[in-house]
Amino acid sequence: MPSLIWSSAYLFLLVELVITAILVVPVPIKIRNAITRKVFQLNLGERLRKPILFIGIALAFGFVDSYSKHKYVLDMINEERNAELDHGHHLPHVVHHEKEKKYKAERNMYLTGFALTLLFVIGRICQLMQEHVELENELHPETAVKKKEPTASPPKKPADKKKD
Repeated sequence: MPSLIWSSAYLFLLVELVITAILVVPVPIKIRNAITRKVFQLNLGERLRKPILFIGIALAFGFVDSYSKHKYVLDMINEERNAELDHGHHLPHVVHHEKEKKYKAERNMYLTGFALTLLFVIGRICQLMQEHVELENELHPETAVKKKEPTASPPKKPADKKKD
């Protein structure tokens, strides 16, 4: 189960890297404005707010979990060193196993920390793009694009029944 969680965090980090790369790629301003207006119309910020909040909380818990695991492993390594100094016996396989656990805990901590940081960066880039669209709409109201409002569907007409 833990490997599934950390694999998911890794895949999420890869997706975030791709999204960040797409958001920061320099494209001509007219193309970027057109894309931004289309995205702004879809109102993705409101639709994705809860899933992104959930992912952010999960990443924060993952970070705290990996930090506490790292601290625990460091304490175990220190206990092993103290026992080795006190009793004079050396168990290389135990030290190797503890170093492996330390490496995995550090890897998971960096993985979740970087994913959480990129989540904030992507949020800020999207926020700046939205502000840019709003300012463009204020400057050039003739080309302004409005948000899509949920519209009620037109009433359905009863189907014509054929008489035999």
